[in-house]
Amino acid sequence: SLGTNQIGIVNQSGGVISANVSGLTLDVDPNSGNGLVNQGTMQATDGGILLLNGNGGGTFTNSGTIKAMGGALQFSGTVTSSGTVDVGSDSLSVTGSYTQTGGAFRLAGGTVTSSSALNFIAGLIDARGSITGNLTNSGNLQPALGGAGLTVNGAVSLLSASSLTFQLGGLTQGSEYGYLNVNGTVALGGQLVLTFANGFENSVTNEDNFTVLTASSALTGQFTNVAPGDRLNTSDGFGSFQVNYDGTEIVLSNFIPGGQFLNFAGLDSSTGAGGNGRSLTFNSPSVVFGDAAGEYHGASFDGGNAAPGTAFLGGNGGTLAATATTGDVILNSDIEASSGANGIDVIGGAGGSVALTSNAGQVAITKRVQVSHDTPGRRSSSGGSITLKSGKTSGVAINVANTGQLLALLDAAAPGPGGKVVIQATASSGSSQVNISGKVQADRGTVDIRSSGSSGQVNLTNADIRADTLKAAVLGGNGVLQVGGGTLTADKTLQLYATNGNGQVVFVGNVSLNGSSTKSIAGDSVTINNGVVVTVNGPKANVYVNSQNNIPKANYSGSGGNGNTTGTFGGAGANPPQPLGSAPALGLPPGG
Repeated sequence: SLGTNQIGIVNQSGGVISANVSGLTLDVDPNSGNGLVNQGTMQATDGGILLLNGNGGGTFTNSGTIKAMGGALQFSGTVTSSGTVDVGSDSLSVTGSYTQTGGAFRLAGGTVTSSSALNFIAGLIDARGSITGNLTNSGNLQPALGGAGLTVNGAVSLLSASSLTFQLGGLTQGSEYGYLNVNGTVALGGQLVLTFANGFENSVTNEDNFTVLTASSALTGQFTNVAPGDRLNTSDGFGSFQVNYDGTEIVLSNFIPGGQFLNFAGLDSSTGAGGNGRSLTFNSPSVVFGDAAGEYHGASFDGGNAAPGTAFLGGNGGTLAATATTGDVILNSDIEASSGANGIDVIGGAGGSVALTSNAGQVAITKRVQVSHDTPGRRSSSGGSITLKSGKTSGVAINVANTGQLLALLDAAAPGPGGKVVIQATASSGSSQVNISGKVQADRGTVDIRSSGSSGQVNLTNADIRADTLKAAVLGGNGVLQVGGGTLTADKTLQLYATNGNGQVVFVGNVSLNGSSTKSIAGDSVTINNGVVVTVNGPKANVYVNSQNNIPKANYSGSGGNGNTTGTFGGAGANPPQPLGSAPALGLPPGG
């Protein structure tokens, strides 16, 4: 026993106090001015127990090293450390309090139990093993490689000054890449940091996924440097990952090598507002993002992030205008041009703009284009703009695959205006097609989809399309607008048009028409194929068709249809068909 509740103890630099037999006790009188000050080394070895025993309130200050090497550590007083506490593969029991103001806390497969919250104000927490008790972090928490990662049985709070670092050294969770498992709640905040280990940057692919954090209940908050679904560069510059907030998990996916990433993002700030995203306009014979032959593997024109925890705003989204003069535009990797993260959860910078044009080839989208955000911490002040145009005269001119996403998102509290998505096959002759099977969303704004060819076609197949104003139209005399499956949602105006010549609107699969909009379906003929149900939610749909022998070309049953098919309108249904000439004007797309 040292001190025995009477004297202060100073273990100076170079001094060593070892507990190498069971039961070594340090009792410090709480009235002692010095308490215990460790500037040297205190250690538990050979099965010994190093007990820092407060005896009613003793204080312990560590700027040296306290470590277990085959022994056990027990803290029952008030411990403040700016040095190193190294539990290793052994154990630490805290029945008093522990605060780290700097230095390092290391756990290499051992166990920590604490009856009060472990408070890491600063410094490194390099840990794998288990911690039982609540953990509050403003330092750098790094779940170390090896074993099954770090498990915390308690609540974890990541404060605004914190960082959470994961090393990626392989595909096996815990042993090859850092993993944090929390049997409790997790409040996210601060910075997420990703870095490679063991040369893994040379073998990782965009098909690899990494679940780096799991909680037993839904995550709250978000990291200040990456919003859900956004990309985050690795700190070593080897590339970027998409960061997915999946309810109770954080999952990294879709790695893009750093040397092939087109970065026109605004500058992040540690003291003020984020910089505005930059602009790029270029023409090339063909434009490819994201496959082995592509010149660019993903791109960011995002505004920069504001200083975390401040009232400053993220920067405005930038602008990309890319034109393929003879070939295709192929997007197999994400493009973002949204506002940056705000210092706190307020309405921030404006959305950006992405325009992808092929003069004679196809525009093909298999990944995400996003130009504004509605995510807490990164809410844009206005919706961004996405434009896809193709001058191809036959075949598929524009294809948004089922994995493609065109997103101009906007929070309900943002001042606006809303976003816009314009998709146009512009060739006035020929039979070009527009195929949409993915997600298209322009909050509080407009989605406008058109094919101008004389025998053009627009196919909406299992698409999820949402906007205040949603228009899909074929403008040619023999055009076909075909809808099969999916959901079309509009809160102001929904127009499905094939009004010129022998234009047809054909429903080939069950579909829902949602929202409080006025819904207009207009063509020389409107057909609902046998067995298909078009479910109308909100006001009844209005149908406008021509007649033949005084019989409307409304080829469906019920709702005034001619009964030529067994297809029907469901839900609120449709009003009896009206003459095509009385249909509301389609109008011009946004921008004319």
